[in-house]
Amino acid sequence: MGVPLLSTGAMNSIYFGFYGSSLDFLSQRRYNLQSSSKTRTKVQGEITQNSTNRARNVVCYGNYFIAGCIGGAAQLVVACPVDLVKVQLQSQIHKAAMKGPMDCVVKIVSSKGILGLYKGLLPQAWRDIPSSGLYFAIYEFLKRQLSFEQESTKFAQFMAGGIAGTLSWWSIIPLDVIKSRIQGDSSEKPKYKGILHCGSVIMKTHGLKAFFHGFWPLSIRAFPVNGTTWLVYEFLFQHCTQLPNNLYS
Repeated sequence: MGVPLLSTGAMNSIYFGFYGSSLDFLSQRRYNLQSSSKTRTKVQGEITQNSTNRARNVVCYGNYFIAGCIGGAAQLVVACPVDLVKVQLQSQIHKAAMKGPMDCVVKIVSSKGILGLYKGLLPQAWRDIPSSGLYFAIYEFLKRQLSFEQESTKFAQFMAGGIAGTLSWWSIIPLDVIKSRIQGDSSEKPKYKGILHCGSVIMKTHGLKAFFHGFWPLSIRAFPVNGTTWLVYEFLFQHCTQLPNNLYS
């Protein structure tokens, strides 16, 4: 519990920070392209002011997906070491060998160096990057569908966040199982050679159902956690942007 509790704030700051910055960049770029197109076509008499305004207001879910993928990639800097320590401490192989999070980190760095903290980075990247894109795109879509007014309601934010979190986790449970197996594997006598080898061993040993171990606990956790995350995020974002500019200087 210690490592996730201490690192969650940093991880989410990177996650949402890179997402927001990337989304701003992509939206501004799209707006500039539309503005440029409007100028050219206005001269040619091929577009009206109303149609340009409608085009600006069209939501681009592709931008949400791309920005989400960037956020998912950026947070791996913190998320991979955190997940590695958590998995190794929870693993039966290392249960008696490591006394706690810091002892785990020290032993990994001593034996494998700093890069040892990024064991399982590739499967975690395959897990986190596309699922993060889906997560943000689904959230924005559902938030608009569930809102009956122009501004999204707290109910819409909570439900959209919960559903988006659950669906994005459902899409990557097999990768999560493989990632956890690789990160929990012994460094001295590794059982798995890579993602494909790990997947084939799981399939041969336990069958297809093994890729969905933890499905229900994960699903039950995902809905309230992600619903609350988005509810708090939207609340804080709205109020922070309303603060006087001199508070940031």
